[in-house]
Amino acid sequence: MKAKQETNQIIEHFFRHEHGRISSLLLSKFGTNHIDLIEDAVQDALLKAMTIWPFRGIPKNPGAWILTVSKNNVIDNLRRTSLNESNHVGISDISTEQIDDEIIHDNTLKTMFACCHPSIPQEYQIILVLKIISGFNTSEAARALLKKEDTVSKAYTRAKKQFRQQVSSIDNISIKSINDRLLLILRLLYIIFNEGYNSIDPDQLIRKDLCNEAIRLAKLLLLIPNIQQSTIHALLAMMYHHSSRFDSRITADGKIIILEEQNPNEWNKKFIKTGNYHFSLANQTDTISEYHIEAAIASIHANTLDHSKTNWEAILDLYEMLTRIKPHKVVQLNRIVAYSKVHGEIAALKELKKIDSDSKTYYSIKAYLNEKIGDKLQSQDYYKQALSKTKNKSEINFFTEKINSLS
Repeated sequence: MKAKQETNQIIEHFFRHEHGRISSLLLSKFGTNHIDLIEDAVQDALLKAMTIWPFRGIPKNPGAWILTVSKNNVIDNLRRTSLNESNHVGISDISTEQIDDEIIHDNTLKTMFACCHPSIPQEYQIILVLKIISGFNTSEAARALLKKEDTVSKAYTRAKKQFRQQVSSIDNISIKSINDRLLLILRLLYIIFNEGYNSIDPDQLIRKDLCNEAIRLAKLLLLIPNIQQSTIHALLAMMYHHSSRFDSRITADGKIIILEEQNPNEWNKKFIKTGNYHFSLANQTDTISEYHIEAAIASIHANTLDHSKTNWEAILDLYEMLTRIKPHKVVQLNRIVAYSKVHGEIAALKELKKIDSDSKTYYSIKAYLNEKIGDKLQSQDYYKQALSKTKNKSEINFFTEKINSLS
């Protein structure tokens, strides 16, 4: 039973990584009008893998295996629906050898930008990329978009319809259209990374597979000739710096460790170095985007080996800039933490009153600040409200321990 569970975890991890590559190759060969058949075929291949691999073992080339099964599923479905011969153009030339990275990467990029066709509403573009490229389930997509699952499910159906109508082929992507759509693509990768960084999954606070997927796709963008690279490097810098702290954010038994209690010596030095490399490239132009600012904040944290020496003044200045560019409540709430480090908890609580929020983050910050000034009853109450806003086991345990410690 344990071996089967471990194999299924490997399958799910692999499938997440390969989903966009295989879907993109099939879209390139069979055409965008068959997106529903392709989606069903790839999902069926996953189910077949979860049925067969635990008993027969994982194939030597899992990508080729899933590609072959998916391809055969599409062909079988096309034949069953009695489509004419013209619809089968390109079927015979899909071979398992086309799992080669260069071909798959090209098609993945083409599909990403095809999903962001300007005639398709932006919300639909985002849902298409999350579902087709990154294999998000409806729950994950709903969390990323802050919407109800039923709303996302209906929107995805409409999005696929528009995709079929507006995109005749994923191969008609020009450099100009790529640069025009780049900022939206970066926003999508940011969403994917954030879902991995603080996941909706009840059993996993951190989903490294999603974070690695966002990094992989961002690195693919750098392969495109004549693309505007500064903002891509900024996003990569931010993601690598945040990723460097993954192993110290949570213990082996799932307990959360807040930043000020983490051991910087346990951070991933290779990731920090890579983040610094991308950050230096991001700053070789005069471009300043939200990703440049977030990368700068993450860089300060990642390169500070003594928490007591953190340059909170610089971080607060950066958050002031970020709130002007991106006045979202999450940014405003993160600014409050930096504000408290510079001006004190009481002043920060006054600032917090200016933010109208009913989120887990809002209540956890309010609890933290009250805990710091010694108001245990208020802190306990706010931790209880934060607890009511999460289903993640690690967060539940964290808030519960906080509540008990303040009793």
